[in-house]
Amino acid sequence: MIIQFVRHMETDMNRLGIIQGSSDGLLGEIGQAQSRLFVEEKDLSDIDVVYCSNLSRAKFLAGLIKDKIHKELIIDERLNEIHVGQWEGKTWKEVTVEYKDFLEGWFKDNTNIPAPDGESYAELAIRLHAFIEDIKKLDYKKVMVIAHGAVIKTLICSMLDIDLKNRSKFVIDNGSITEFIFSKNKVVVSKINSK
Repeated sequence: MIIQFVRHMETDMNRLGIIQGSSDGLLGEIGQAQSRLFVEEKDLSDIDVVYCSNLSRAKFLAGLIKDKIHKELIIDERLNEIHVGQWEGKTWKEVTVEYKDFLEGWFKDNTNIPAPDGESYAELAIRLHAFIEDIKKLDYKKVMVIAHGAVIKTLICSMLDIDLKNRSKFVIDNGSITEFIFSKNKVVVSKINSK
């Protein structure tokens, strides 16, 4: 089975450097145009089913793909972006000032320590693992999943047994494809951040 993860297109908040996390927000004109172009340019004819997170920025692209290929679209909240609690809606610069003392400990173990009122990357990995295990039980050849940057980075690490603290070493651009190939007892990452 092949599972392709596509990061949603650029939001206005992405462009402005604002942390979105699990906050919902619509794509702006640029992201909508990028989504339409993606669907026009990609050969999606071999996709059996489309999954996406419950967030509007992912659902927009997923809906366009569904309309093009006339296959089922399944919304799964386990694919939502990591919930970063009190940091959502702030820039990283604001977080580094407002949470300076907290960040000292967080940087030492940000795999297990969540942002205030948020979830940890370890918790994110658990819900993503459950999603992958459920999909592997189904009879699909190729699945497309529209999701988020931290989701995809966390999956790369957990599928390849890479320590989650190394997730920031991966770049996952808006609109990029990361592809996993699952066979009986192994997984191969065949594409990362591919356009």
